[in-house]
Amino acid sequence: MPAHLSVGGDQGRRPRRAGRPPTDARLSRDGGTQAKEARASEGGVSEGERDDGALAELRALCEDISAGRYERVDALMAMTGDGGLPDAVRRLAEAFGMMVVKVEAREFRLAGMLAELEEAKRQLEVHNARLTVDNRTLADEVDRLRIRVDVLSRDREVAEIAETDYFRELQVRAGALRDRYR
Repeated sequence: MPAHLSVGGDQGRRPRRAGRPPTDARLSRDGGTQAKEARASEGGVSEGERDDGALAELRALCEDISAGRYERVDALMAMTGDGGLPDAVRRLAEAFGMMVVKVEAREFRLAGMLAELEEAKRQLEVHNARLTVDNRTLADEVDRLRIRVDVLSRDREVAEIAETDYFRELQVRAGALRDRYR
């Protein structure tokens, strides 16, 4: 038996732990409390049993919620206003309830952001497809222009050669040779 529950007076008892509700019950010789015995004899539930039950219910609710089962959030929220529960359990329920609200708000915000990102991705894919078509069209046009430039460049080079004195002289000689062999 722990030292603070020893039989006989207050000698050797540790002070009450913080957060526990004060009790006026004195320890009996068999280690039970007189108040517990009185409630049990009356068919009631002791404060400790009620606390344990409330904590067990709170734990079960929190486990369900942490597993993603949010159907029981209303039961958790109801615990915050249940005057029959110990204050510590109500405060814990309120703290867990606030966490649930914040998680739900964060999930809602993230779902919105995800939807926005998916829409942006869809738009980028549409624009990418258009740009791919435009790039192919432009590449084809560049090839056509390159061919045209090559033809123009060749014609210019031929014209430059044809305009030289040497080429004119060659044309005159070629004409003379043709006339001679006709």
